[in-house]
Amino acid sequence: MNTNDLRMRKCLRFEGCNAPLCPLDEDMNLRSRLKGEIRCPFTMESRTKNEKRIRTTLPKSLINFIPKKNLKTLNSRSLKMGSK
Repeated sequence: MNTNDLRMRKCLRFEGCNAPLCPLDEDMNLRSRLKGEIRCPFTMESRTKNEKRIRTTLPKSLINFIPKKNLKTLNSRSLKMGSK
């Protein structure tokens, strides 16, 4: 298992997550999300009618594992948590 896989497995939601874009993924910029696919709740600013997941704050224990280039993808609540 490579270091990218190990980093993503730190997320408590990893085992049940099907989001194609993960802020813990070093290669997130190489991936895409199709319309209708779920989004990582740590990246969602608000919820649309069709999205069942609610916006959540990234656990403080994970903020240090987010690659710097992916920090901009986090929702504002998670970014505030990381700046504390």
